[in-house]
Amino acid sequence: SGKSTLASVLAGNPKFEVTGGSVQFEGKDLLEMQPEDRACEGLFLSFQYPVEIP
Repeated sequence: SGKSTLASVLAGNPKFEVTGGSVQFEGKDLLEMQPEDRACEGLFLSFQYPVEIP
């Protein structure tokens, strides 16, 4: 019920627009950060079952 959407918003997916409020992560405002900067801070999405590359 919205878990993936919330995760996408937190990671900075451009398909979603936050229209109000703020999101704090370790004292920093996530909504002010680029997705690359969020990933450098340790916030990113990964596959639950990664594909093994032979």
